[in-house]
Amino acid sequence: NDTAQAWARLTGTADSDLPTLVVTDHHLPDGQGQDLIARLRACPVRGHLPVVMVSGDTSRPPDLDVLAWYGKPDTW
Repeated sequence: NDTAQAWARLTGTADSDLPTLVVTDHHLPDGQGQDLIARLRACPVRGHLPVVMVSGDTSRPPDLDVLAWYGKPDTW
């Protein structure tokens, strides 16, 4: 739902129960997905997790350390 909830889930989970992939949106209610990724990459224990970002923006943010970035369509 937001960066705070995602960070709490990632840091409050035993290593054996970590997700194998993190999917985040670029724009979240309490911040940017980029901020979550930066915190994750700075974490020595969890920084290895692959991340996919989706965004309604038309271009990929520069220097984004993710496995993949997908633009969301603006229409159904």
